[in-house]
Amino acid sequence: MQAWKKLKEQMMYRGYRNILRKTFELPNGRIEDYDIVDVASFVCIAPSPTISR
Repeated sequence: MQAWKKLKEQMMYRGYRNILRKTFELPNGRIEDYDIVDVASFVCIAPSPTISR
């Protein structure tokens, strides 16, 4: 299994909840964004569909 390569990390929102967007290059060459919602008591990772680049 090949590792994903992190291309960038960007804070989208900072407040009661923090939303962090991480962009990865997958082993098949695709570039995908993942939004990570960080709240004091839990973390949720929600993939979002992207428009063709």
